[in-house]
Amino acid sequence: MNDEALRQGVETEKPLLRYSKLIEKQSGRRPEIGHWVVSPPQEWGKSMMQTKEEFDGMLRIIVKDLQECGGKAGVTIFHPWRQKQTEWELSPHFHSLIYGYIKTNKFRRLHPGWIIKKVHPHEKINSIRHTLAYLFTHMGLGIAERDPDDINWFEETMNLMIPGVKSGKGTYKDTRTTRTNS
Repeated sequence: MNDEALRQGVETEKPLLRYSKLIEKQSGRRPEIGHWVVSPPQEWGKSMMQTKEEFDGMLRIIVKDLQECGGKAGVTIFHPWRQKQTEWELSPHFHSLIYGYIKTNKFRRLHPGWIIKKVHPHEKINSIRHTLAYLFTHMGLGIAERDPDDINWFEETMNLMIPGVKSGKGTYKDTRTTRTNS
């Protein structure tokens, strides 16, 4: 899992670095990227993460308003859980790595009751890819559209190992030889 998170961090970093180089060529200075956390009111956020349409709407609001408040380019990653002491608690929030200065007071005026804060505000991000990789290790992934109790997990697993098992079009052939004693 960590290898895949690092691969995704590298791939996601590429367009961010391209943006940085373009701005540096244009202005003569390299822009800095900041790490921000945005938390909507929790009950509203929990209700909005129940369907794809509602989740997409919530994400569009956050991205649009981060841009309106000074974000120039970046990536936003959803985290449905927070660690509280020794347990994980459902607490939807978004991490954003963004170029630009975010006017937090303006964002709070647009969204009373929301929390927005910069992570490590006095530190520069040394590695975009490693920060992203860490965020990817525990991001939220999709929605469940079926009751987990209705899924034949053996069949699903076998279909991953032998494509076509579920459709009956699998091409598995037992190549083991049997020895008979004469």
